Amino acid sequence: MSVDWKILDFTINEFSSYDAAWVEPGSGIDFLAISARICFGGSLTKYKIFGRRVLLESHSFGATYELLTTAKKTKFDGFVTPLNNLGVMMFSTKNHVETALTEAKKHGKLIVAIKPFAGGRIKFEEALDYVFRKAKVDACMVEVGSEAEAEIDFRSAEKVLSSLPCSSR
Repeated sequence: MSVDWKILDFTINEFSSYDAAWVEPGSGIDFLAISARICFGGSLTKYKIFGRRVLLESHSFGATYELLTTAKKTKFDGFVTPLNNLGVMMFSTKNHVETALTEAKKHGKLIVAIKPFAGGRIKFEEALDYVFRKAKVDACMVEVGSEAEAEIDFRSAEKVLSSLPCSSR
């Protein structure tokens, strides 16, 4: 496996004018960690991506956290990972993911939750309560299917987030 740095440079330059908080270079990092090819991930994550923080997306965070953090040359600022109170899409188990989150936060890693609604099984306010109060992540990404749904979701988010202590916001 190798990187065509010219193509990567071209692609990154296409997005360099965007005011992005972070860059997440793809969700293949779990495969790279498990297949002992994390050196590839390391070369990608230490590559400067228009000066933004680099986050690794891990769908097997509970299983690969240790591999990702102990690999030499792998420099990154945090993780994007599924997180919800039912444990849906949290691999290897919900408990393993929560343990890995605790460790990651101890080491100052930024945590962004995805899949907080567990495919529609969890109501919005309940999902955000778990993500921000219990797991205490830094951010959460959600998917919406319409403008009307987005308006409802943003009102619910405002309600939950405004009730958090200032140090949690």
